[in-house]
Amino acid sequence: MRTSILIAGWFFAACVAAFAGSPARAAQSVAIFPFELLDQSQDGELFPKVRPEETKRLALLTQDLKDRLVAAKAYQIADVTPLAAEIKSASPLHKCDDCVTSLAKKSGADLAMLGLVQKFSDTLLSVNIQIVDARSGAVVKTYSAGVQGNTDEGWLRGVSYIVRNKMLEGTSQ
Repeated sequence: MRTSILIAGWFFAACVAAFAGSPARAAQSVAIFPFELLDQSQDGELFPKVRPEETKRLALLTQDLKDRLVAAKAYQIADVTPLAAEIKSASPLHKCDDCVTSLAKKSGADLAMLGLVQKFSDTLLSVNIQIVDARSGAVVKTYSAGVQGNTDEGWLRGVSYIVRNKMLEGTSQ
């Protein structure tokens, strides 16, 4: 009789832990690095032009991604601002080998999140987000959304689509 009470108590405790949420279900911390632009529309140009409005859009996308993930309580966002000088010197981050994992570890994050806008022309772009495990350097997930139109609204629509329909798919948003 006593054994069955102990087993029932253990089973009840296991069920409560499974449904109440355990540390394994806690939101992982992520270092969100600034979005970068790969402007393939200027391939072959002797002096590629940096457009100020596109530089502003990259910052807009980075902040929008952070805001959406905070609102969804999907991740704990690590502060990468103290690493700004290191991030700038390692850029472009999408081309560095393990600098992203090193920077994510320094921020105390479990994951690194990289954003890249590929511009094929003024009307055809792709917004990409890659999540990398900070400990192993392994790519955990890669997301992409096609965008038509080189505008703030178009670029933001790409991030919105990825977060709503891919990153948070199957979660209560």
